[in-house]
Amino acid sequence: MSGEKSKLEPLEQALVKLEDIENSYSAFVQKMAQLQLQATEDGLDSLVDKVQGLFSDATDNAQKITDLRTDVEMKRNRLRSEQK
Repeated sequence: MSGEKSKLEPLEQALVKLEDIENSYSAFVQKMAQLQLQATEDGLDSLVDKVQGLFSDATDNAQKITDLRTDVEMKRNRLRSEQK
């Protein structure tokens, strides 16, 4: 059981970090969207184009982060259930 506990703690720590990354990425995307909207309203076409370039993979990246967090969560839950 001590081996399982030693595996559980790093998963817990990774999960905390992944949740923070997920939240930070979401905030980043929101701020970039606000910047894009403002730049569009102000007619700053070159800035809009550059921001759109950053957004090209934003949805995929957000999903990959979520999938990774979910995977770690499932592994953690599996280990927890094995300890009972």
